[in-house]
Amino acid sequence: MLTVHNLESALGAATYDRFPAWLNLFVRYDQWRARRWEQKVFNQASRVIAVAPADAQAIGAITSSPVDIVVNGVDCRAFSQVQAAPSSHRLLFVGNYEYAPNVDAIEWALDEILPKVWARCPDARMSVCGFGMPASWRTRWPDPRIEWQGFVPDLLALQSSSSVFLAPLRHGGGSKLKVLEALAAGLPLASTAQGVSGLDLVEGLDYLGEQTATALADAVVRLLQFPEAAAPMGEAGRAYVRRAHDWSVAASQLEQVYASLAPV
Repeated sequence: MLTVHNLESALGAATYDRFPAWLNLFVRYDQWRARRWEQKVFNQASRVIAVAPADAQAIGAITSSPVDIVVNGVDCRAFSQVQAAPSSHRLLFVGNYEYAPNVDAIEWALDEILPKVWARCPDARMSVCGFGMPASWRTRWPDPRIEWQGFVPDLLALQSSSSVFLAPLRHGGGSKLKVLEALAAGLPLASTAQGVSGLDLVEGLDYLGEQTATALADAVVRLLQFPEAAAPMGEAGRAYVRRAHDWSVAASQLEQVYASLAPV
């Protein structure tokens, strides 16, 4: 049994678009090579497990092995103790910066989204957290309203001091644990469609979703300036994760896959 969180052949978009045009032939070769490797490995598995329907469909298109879905899960009981801090005006992003889509998300946020937020909410802060943060970022964006926290040992305390989770992801696949954890903590969410990929959320009820820098900045400002509307949205997101992505849900789905395997 093989669990696949992302199709590697589809993840290069976060870096390929930075290459000069003369490298297009290399890009196409790299994608072909990754896809060929994926097909070989997937075909050796008795079952392949994806974490989201779109990924299951994409995997199924390149392998004859049966593909099941086991959702990403979080410990909802632990995150239930978190309450957002609307008055802090802190935006939060957590990620592993050895993963190109997270790097792209932060660079886009700080180059294009946050300046538009600060034009209307000058006291807003952006807390950038997670492993592998490039040292050059502190020099590239010296604004004191950016909090370069890096790896944070106590995620619950950090969430409890934050107002909004911003997920400006433009690349990737599967579903995002960082987003599930933020929702489980009751943090109001402003996100792109990619940020909530694989999640059955209702835009406008469970989160605010936009695709452009201007629209995402507007969504963030709305969540910061109208906490009485943001709080119910955060609780709706929390209820969704408890219902659809708690550890117990993922465990039950995984048990069903094991039970379907023929005895060796």
